[in-house]
Amino acid sequence: MFTREPAKGCPRCGGAVYVTAQKPFFECPPPSEGGPAYPALIGPAQIGKTQTGAAKLLVYAFQHPANYLVAAPTMNNHLRTAVIPKYEELLFPAIEAVRLTDDKHIYHKTDSCIRLRAGPRGDGTSTIWFRSAEDPTNLWGPSYAAWHLDEAGQIHDDAVAIMQDRLTAKGAMPLQGIITFTPRGDRKHWTYLYYGQQIEKALQMAANWETAWVPHDTYPVATLTPWQNAWLPPDTMKQREERAGQSRLRWQEFYGGFLESGGLIYGNFDPNVHVRRLPENHRIVRVAAGVDFGRVSATVIIVIGRDEAGRLWWLHEFYRPNIRTHELYEEIAHVRMKWPNIQFYCDPSEPASIDNLRYNGVPARKANNSVNLRISKISDLLERDGSSLPGMFVDPSCAYSISEFQSWSWKEGRGIEGDAGYDQVEPHAHCLDAGGYATLAIEQIDRASLLIPISWQRAPAGVA
Repeated sequence: MFTREPAKGCPRCGGAVYVTAQKPFFECPPPSEGGPAYPALIGPAQIGKTQTGAAKLLVYAFQHPANYLVAAPTMNNHLRTAVIPKYEELLFPAIEAVRLTDDKHIYHKTDSCIRLRAGPRGDGTSTIWFRSAEDPTNLWGPSYAAWHLDEAGQIHDDAVAIMQDRLTAKGAMPLQGIITFTPRGDRKHWTYLYYGQQIEKALQMAANWETAWVPHDTYPVATLTPWQNAWLPPDTMKQREERAGQSRLRWQEFYGGFLESGGLIYGNFDPNVHVRRLPENHRIVRVAAGVDFGRVSATVIIVIGRDEAGRLWWLHEFYRPNIRTHELYEEIAHVRMKWPNIQFYCDPSEPASIDNLRYNGVPARKANNSVNLRISKISDLLERDGSSLPGMFVDPSCAYSISEFQSWSWKEGRGIEGDAGYDQVEPHAHCLDAGGYATLAIEQIDRASLLIPISWQRAPAGVA
């Protein structure tokens, strides 16, 4: 039983449940009615993408009783904290079913609002399955009438291939994949291959306050500008727009475009090569945890392990903005339970935080904070070795780390040229900072282990 508070009324029409919907995206018909297979709502943060996609899937679920799937990059950081709450908000006044409105639709709509109405239960019921895409094999299973893929820009293309094959439910079903995301990374990602040209045209239309809907037989795109979200105060929007020029990530969040790859720090990172799970037959022989503290920004813990072949694996990622003290210690306890002898290498600019960890019995110490060395080491590890394999892999569950690998960039006019300093980089790479601390720590431990002490003693009397 849902216990969430009802959502605030729509500022334009007073609807009990609202989404900042791009109307053509929401109303585009499914393939069973001649529509596209994979419509996408792509663009800046806070334009209602997740909620609009959820409302579209729920309409299908009310119309066509069947199995449906909702997937996001990770369980904790996406499904539980972002996607499922959006579905709950929409379902709160419509848990049983919906009542037809005067125009015979099962939702009340305006150009920017959708309201689901509670009513008597219809014939049959639908089941919506929520799955994490961090392990693509989680997505195998039953056939679905439709699915909603949120934050697709952080999901591996293997997961998308599996999900496309799941749209095989029998009968007069929607058979449509609903895509919502803010671009992450550059033009190498699969989302650009499918939606790149359409999103660039749509963003130009949105900037002119036109209806930003770019048709396509299979991959149409809709978008909005953040200014078109009636719930965002104008003062807030002005501040966000001013900050957008301070980093490429903030630019991407505000304008919703793909980034060019020329300025990437880790341009040799390829999710199709470097993102994979640790094989069951691999044994981790050494681990270290990197910690990047955040007050308003995210606090991050990255666990990295070295296998017997010397390759490094990003095994675990914890990413939590505005963290409370007890949440941090709960996560540390979880990490220590899984890796009992692990050491925590922390941002040395936070000595008070390190002292607090030590006071509470956590084996914490200052990390090597050389940005130059961290970037050089990780860049080298990403390269392929003699066996055609790289020296570093990232687990699919480390979604924020993968996003930063694909987005962290040099400031304009800077890069690895001549004596350009490695401190000339854009901010907001908390996972790469923490992962860099752990990477250098493992290398330091490995070097120390090579220093084998030699013991000797004086020969006994009478022995030559």
